[in-house]
Amino acid sequence: MEHRKEIDGLRAVAVLAVVFCHAGFPFFQGGFVGVDVFFVISGYLITSIILREMEEGGFSLRRFYERRARRILPALFLLLSFSLPAAWLWLWPEDFRDFARSVVYVALFASNIHFYKEIGYFEPDVELRPLLHTWSLGVEEQYYILFPLLILACWRFGRHYLLFVLSALALLSLALAQYGLSRFPEATFYLLPTRAWELLFGAIYAAHGLGRPMATRWAPEIHNVLAACGLLLILAAVFLFSPQTSFPGMAALVPVIGALLVIAFATPDTIAGKLLLQRPVLAIGLWSYSVYLWHQPVFAFIRYHDEEPSALLMGAMVVFVLVLSYGSWRFVEMPFRQSGVSGKRLLAFVAAGAVLFVGVGLLGKHRADFIKQHAPGYARQLDVEQALRTNFGLSQMCKESLAGTVCQTDPAPELLVWGDSFAMHLVDGFLADAPGLKLMQRTSSGCGPIHGLAPVFGGDRQDAQDCLEFNDAVLEEIQKTPSLRFVVLSSPFSQYLQEPRESAGEGEEHLVHTREGVTRADEILLRSYFLKTIERLRALGVEPFVVAPPPANGRDIGKCLARSVLLGSSLDRCSFSLNELSAERRRVYDWLAEFEDDFPVIWLHREICRDGVCRAHLDGTFLYRDSGHLSKPGSALLGKRLGWSSQVVGGKDSVR
Repeated sequence: MEHRKEIDGLRAVAVLAVVFCHAGFPFFQGGFVGVDVFFVISGYLITSIILREMEEGGFSLRRFYERRARRILPALFLLLSFSLPAAWLWLWPEDFRDFARSVVYVALFASNIHFYKEIGYFEPDVELRPLLHTWSLGVEEQYYILFPLLILACWRFGRHYLLFVLSALALLSLALAQYGLSRFPEATFYLLPTRAWELLFGAIYAAHGLGRPMATRWAPEIHNVLAACGLLLILAAVFLFSPQTSFPGMAALVPVIGALLVIAFATPDTIAGKLLLQRPVLAIGLWSYSVYLWHQPVFAFIRYHDEEPSALLMGAMVVFVLVLSYGSWRFVEMPFRQSGVSGKRLLAFVAAGAVLFVGVGLLGKHRADFIKQHAPGYARQLDVEQALRTNFGLSQMCKESLAGTVCQTDPAPELLVWGDSFAMHLVDGFLADAPGLKLMQRTSSGCGPIHGLAPVFGGDRQDAQDCLEFNDAVLEEIQKTPSLRFVVLSSPFSQYLQEPRESAGEGEEHLVHTREGVTRADEILLRSYFLKTIERLRALGVEPFVVAPPPANGRDIGKCLARSVLLGSSLDRCSFSLNELSAERRRVYDWLAEFEDDFPVIWLHREICRDGVCRAHLDGTFLYRDSGHLSKPGSALLGKRLGWSSQVVGGKDSVR
């Protein structure tokens, strides 16, 4: 197949869009669509090559997979070889464990499946994942395994049959992607079935035109305009899309159609073609695979040590990535692609590399603490990890069940702490304020203290049903425990409130489970069930108190504190302005404020946020362990300072 340099230029546009987006440069929020452009290019080129060889009678599956291995794996294995020691030196043990787990999936060509299960692409801390970008390689590798087999199965029935099958599959995949945006957004973003249509659109054009530009069949003026429109569509998506854009459903048609128009009509005679054929553009296009591979680990490790790097620093890192990528392309990619290494030796190299990295990844995953013992600053890391350990309250056994006497300090408890993980983290504070407090803990992760109403997470109705039954059991236990006098309820409550509709896109739709079934989250519904819960508690002879969730700005404050210790920088860098409070937290605070006349509310932000600044630490004590939960020492310190037990138990007989 004749090499088309315009496509190298298109690769440069795609990879620079991704790099500038991930570097955090303004106006490039939609640069993630560069990946979609790559998908179209891959679908077009792979299909063109396969069909050309099949027409000539020389297609070989073995040779196809060998070419893909030469193209993808040497540079990828080089990246992993450098990233592993960097992760060992710089990441905390828990983060190193996560990194090692991702190495296993990358080596097995399944990193998209791993990240689908682990994290959403647009969540705040994804920029700290060195191998997150390999999800797109997982999609392509899985496609490369299946697609040639599909071509072989359809080719015997003719080109028209092949086009029909490819078109049907593409439309089905696109429909599934659009449907999945509101039903299973993470799976829709990461997995092959909802991404295949982008590759298939390129494949359909290749099958229709046998890899030839459409420009040879149209008037020059028309293909000049269409090529320019294609380039403008891609740039429009780069500059106008954002993480709030519903993606990759119908919106992804913008960059996908743009890429197809460029492929079909951009020849050296068009304005778009001339732009794409500029020497600097072509050079970056040739290195584009290495640029894509190296940019994310470099950016992630920089951000791990400097949470908000300056634009100047990130600009320097972009230049560094380009230099690094040239070396990777010149001394690794090209030699392997052009070498006379036999298929058997290449297969041995691939197998050895995969086994090596799977083994190293599994070792790192299961023995992270042992491996990190010899890393610089390991003892300091352990101290910080201890401060940031998960806060289950009285016991880890109190995480999911009633757990009997394990989750209470006295056979005749006076105070009950009821709720989800935001109730668990309060226990240390109550006991620090009153060590002899007769306390009972009844908590279940993700299950707020609202009788008859449960959140539905990720469509899992069984968890919601379990939550309803858990809260039924808590109320029954209150009724059977005459010593109880006070109940503290706590939760983030945001899981029961509908996300607001944003101008840039739609908010996430939350569902809740009632005894009648599943329905859309609604503030009026929540108010009704919450007030009924309060009334039920008072009818049982106990006085309810509500503790509002701590202030949060959407970032992982615990990790910021950990990195500050690692760098020897000020912990104050992790504090944030009250004006930066997340929209989710503001909404919950406004909602709770409406009830202050109905029941007492303990506001944590009134102690944490002074003079407009929400502090991440107090006198060196970490207040947070993650993006919103209190650490064990932080809870104890706040409990003492605010006198939680005194506010609830002390002098409250007159309330009842």
